[in-house]
Amino acid sequence: MNSIHKIVKNTSMLFIAQIIGYILLFFIAMYTARYLGTNGFGNLSIALALTGIFGIFTDLGIGLLSIRNIARDLSLKDKYITNILLIKFFLSILTFGLIMVTVTIFNYPGDIKLLIYLIAISTIINAFSSPFNATFQAYEKMEIPAISSIISNVIVFSGVFVAIYFNKDIFFFALLYIISSLACLLFNFMVYVWNFSFPLANIDLKLWKYIINDAWPFALMGISASIYLWIDSLLLSIMVSSEAVGIYNSAYRILMILYVIPAIFIAALFPVMSKHFKTAKDLLKIEYEKAFKYLAITSIFIFINGILFAENIIKLIFGNEYLSSILILQILMLSVPIIFLNSLSGNILAATNKQRFLSIVAILNALLNVTLNLFLIPKYSYIGASVVTVLTEVLGFSLTFLYINKSFFKISVNEYIFKPLLVGFVSAILIYYLKLALPWFFAGIIGLFLYLTILFVFKLINEEDKNLFKQILRGDINE
Repeated sequence: MNSIHKIVKNTSMLFIAQIIGYILLFFIAMYTARYLGTNGFGNLSIALALTGIFGIFTDLGIGLLSIRNIARDLSLKDKYITNILLIKFFLSILTFGLIMVTVTIFNYPGDIKLLIYLIAISTIINAFSSPFNATFQAYEKMEIPAISSIISNVIVFSGVFVAIYFNKDIFFFALLYIISSLACLLFNFMVYVWNFSFPLANIDLKLWKYIINDAWPFALMGISASIYLWIDSLLLSIMVSSEAVGIYNSAYRILMILYVIPAIFIAALFPVMSKHFKTAKDLLKIEYEKAFKYLAITSIFIFINGILFAENIIKLIFGNEYLSSILILQILMLSVPIIFLNSLSGNILAATNKQRFLSIVAILNALLNVTLNLFLIPKYSYIGASVVTVLTEVLGFSLTFLYINKSFFKISVNEYIFKPLLVGFVSAILIYYLKLALPWFFAGIIGLFLYLTILFVFKLINEEDKNLFKQILRGDINE
């Protein structure tokens, strides 16, 4: 069980660090949306969506491949870092060119074009940080990427208040992304040199060929995932309006912030899973089952509260101008448990060298997402886009879960899916009546304790889990 302890320790460190970033992202989204309004926030979201789609071309799966390979053989670090940085230089030129062509085709107004180009510069700078972060993750130094993320969020957070105080325009917000990206790159580089050595040029074209050849399934996954994540906003901007993009993205931004939770957990889990696929498959099965259970019970609680308190959340964060986002948020909350479990399924398949299957699933997800959005957005606008998001997640989870159950580890559907859902249903009823009697915030807090109690009653949290949590609190987790 030492590996489980190590995963939980890494996750705990990441969680403590990332919770700060989570809070900052909450306030960044709140004040940016309120200050810019639905139209301005929509324009910023368009820029983020377009660069989000093409930003994957700065990586093309190389980051995930390097984490996996370096975790298995730490001696590859020096060889990988310099060659990947050089590859990313050429990929960055390709990315900016693709963005320029797309902006010209869609004929966006001049102000949106400039906004897109500024955000694109930030995306390219971030691309040069990722090889350093990949190395830190491979060495299981999870706190370093977390601190880097906090630095980025603190800069943007501070800049948002500067923008509001001095009444800056939307382009100032784009400049904040560039400044934060540069700060993160400098931080990652300095920490890398401090912990390891200065990355010296060691060009190996054979390695380039191997990396590109082996990374393409990850690249297809990344491209498909980027399309899935951002195409709805892009199509809304073309088929409806910037205001519709702003309304949709206010709710969608909350969903994206929630991505942080499984991302933290998986960042700690992935290097360990990659090792145990080669050395200890029995431990890999235990890690998968534990991770599945923890992600399921966490996500179901978030899903319940997201639906019950959607109106309160939207009013608190974005104000009355975004009331149309309430139904969008409630629909998107249906996807939260699936997103959490999808992150686990995708990473365990990547850790077990099944990236080709993952790439097929990602392509099917992207095709379904684009097709349904093209049909539903013209008629149902952002409501249609929300429904498509949920349906796409359902498809992806169904395919990966069935594949893992058939090819690797058969997990009990009753124990790990139906029982948590039953606990969620019982809790939802109790929290709903609490909401009628108490202020919503207190209803949510009491609901959390009720949810934990019901988990114990249904034995979804057992003695082993309790002992593990006690060790975390005492800080005596074994290495």
